[in-house]
Amino acid sequence: MPRPSALALVTLMSLAPLTGCATPRAEPVSAPRAAPSGPPIEFSFSSIDEREVSSSALRGRATVIAFLTTYATPSTVQARYLKKVVADHVPRVNAALVFYEQIENRPLVRIFRDALGLAVPTAMADTESIAGRGPFKGLDTVPSVVVLDAAGREVFRKVGVADANELHRALRDAQAQVWGARP
Repeated sequence: MPRPSALALVTLMSLAPLTGCATPRAEPVSAPRAAPSGPPIEFSFSSIDEREVSSSALRGRATVIAFLTTYATPSTVQARYLKKVVADHVPRVNAALVFYEQIENRPLVRIFRDALGLAVPTAMADTESIAGRGPFKGLDTVPSVVVLDAAGREVFRKVGVADANELHRALRDAQAQVWGARP
């Protein structure tokens, strides 16, 4: 088998940095919030599995909600981190998935969730939420994660993938919040 010439090798190596030039820039990551922000968030999303995904059903424990899609790799990564964190924290905390997809994609969402082994309540977002005008104001990017304290107030928000360590810290901090207390 012939060996590539030195000139060809140098040419290939000089072109390697250009391969990422067309890659879109990542969205800026929002700063996590450390303290409860405002009043409890009231929400209710259309469940795909008969388990309610609403403020009334989840209030009383710290809650992590992941906003995902079935078609983007970062959503799969976020789902895997969430699975690890849920295994460590449930039943002391609640977890839920909300998919930013059209309602007719329910079967695909179910397959996605089941393939990843996520046994948490799952729902479809409404069009207002997908546009960032729903109860979680400004949250129109996936994946994103929100952690609520036991009173239902937002204590953590990350646009982009939140790794397992970030989720563990956010849930630990949310669990440490005293019901109704404001730092």
